Amino acid sequence: RLVAVAEAAQVTATVVDAATSTATIAMPAPARLHVRVFDNVGPLPARIQLLPAPGQELPNIPGNYGEKRYAGNRLRVVFSVDGDETIAVPAGTWELVVSHGFEYAVDRRTITLTAGQNLDLVVDLPVEVDSSGLQCGDFHIHTSRSNDSGDDGLLKVESAIADGLELPVRSDHEYVADFSAEIAELGAQQWAAGFGSIEMSSFETWGHMGVFPLTPDPSKVNAGAPKWQTFPTADRPDEPFATLSPVTVFDAARARPEAPVIIINHPRGSTNYFGYVGYDAATGMATDAADWDTKFTLVEVFNDSSWQSNKNGTVRDWLGLVRAGRKVFAVGSSDSHGITSSPVGYPRTCLYLGTDDPRQLTANLVRDTLAAGHGSVSGGIYVTATVGSGFPGDTVTGLGMSTHVDVVVQAATWIDVDAIDVVVDGEIVDTIPILPGDTDPTNPAVRWRGQIPVDVRADGSGFVVIAAYGDAPLEPVHPGRTPFGVTNPIFLKP
Repeated sequence: RLVAVAEAAQVTATVVDAATSTATIAMPAPARLHVRVFDNVGPLPARIQLLPAPGQELPNIPGNYGEKRYAGNRLRVVFSVDGDETIAVPAGTWELVVSHGFEYAVDRRTITLTAGQNLDLVVDLPVEVDSSGLQCGDFHIHTSRSNDSGDDGLLKVESAIADGLELPVRSDHEYVADFSAEIAELGAQQWAAGFGSIEMSSFETWGHMGVFPLTPDPSKVNAGAPKWQTFPTADRPDEPFATLSPVTVFDAARARPEAPVIIINHPRGSTNYFGYVGYDAATGMATDAADWDTKFTLVEVFNDSSWQSNKNGTVRDWLGLVRAGRKVFAVGSSDSHGITSSPVGYPRTCLYLGTDDPRQLTANLVRDTLAAGHGSVSGGIYVTATVGSGFPGDTVTGLGMSTHVDVVVQAATWIDVDAIDVVVDGEIVDTIPILPGDTDPTNPAVRWRGQIPVDVRADGSGFVVIAAYGDAPLEPVHPGRTPFGVTNPIFLKP
């Protein structure tokens, strides 16, 4: 039995007898779909997807043929950096979905193709969300440099750019690297900047930590990976293998010339950091004081996950730290190991960098803005909150015993937004439903705008966090992911 899989994922089988030495398998010709994508400035990178229309079946490809299989019943997913793609497609009726991240509209249309047909389409994607001065990063992306990922680095960068992510940060296990070579190869410097990092992985002990930024040094072991254990060397052959204390390792990493910051990745679990040290969200302290680091300022609160799914987990852990007096800020990242099931950039950490051009960024600027909490986390929704002139990460003084937060919630028109949670001093004090009538009639991306009153603690230890969320999945772009946005704390003093 001979089975042939053509370029357009068609399958034809024929059975031959044992004496046959030559067989001809006739494959139906695919259609050619040529898509060009533009915004109001020019060609636009895009995620281009093809889904079966109602009644249309996907080709039944044997599972061991090696084709990528994307979540959500997709025929094809193409990450186009220049917004100009020609795709071979089986004859049939398909749904074409073209997108560019969370800030742009989505073009969704049904097309019917016949064998051998050539179809040219021009797709215009208007930007809907005003994100001036804001650039977004994913600080936790794996490639085949990691022992548990098979993804090519170029593919990860293509997907990031197609989905409107300006700062894809490579964070492979135990290997310092960045995406600068891939961005240069794609000629995509106007869309993305690459800075070095690592996921420091103390296997089965005290967890995984992002170290950002780091500069790869090819002359050193694993391009200069920070050491988290002692081990024998040529001049010290009797040195035992031993895992160092996390505090010792963190301090050594922070002392490097790049002055990196530590991100506590996916902190929950017995072999992750908060579980290892016995962290208690109620007190903001750990039972293992010797291994409890008092200097980290960043926690990956959202790891391929949403506000709603983490309220009783990592969100509570994070707010417990802030309530205990620590200025600790939230990071949201994908931890993408496999691009077919874990999209780069969901969620993403969006920073107030004062420019929309990735070419203007430096590693130090991104590091300092991240460490200062000057930003928010977006899983499709963009939340802006200010108290007077104070932004997330700032301390606002002279408020008296009450104040108000100016809040704007934005989301592209294809994204669901249902409610706002108001968090004061670590507790949700109000949930505000977002109704259709709340949408700005002159700008449909502005789903809610208003002032929210909050109380100020007399002892000056108060803070406010604003989160918005919806419950409908991020279809048709990211099946299975739900939308949210959350600010970092604004600290309030009377």
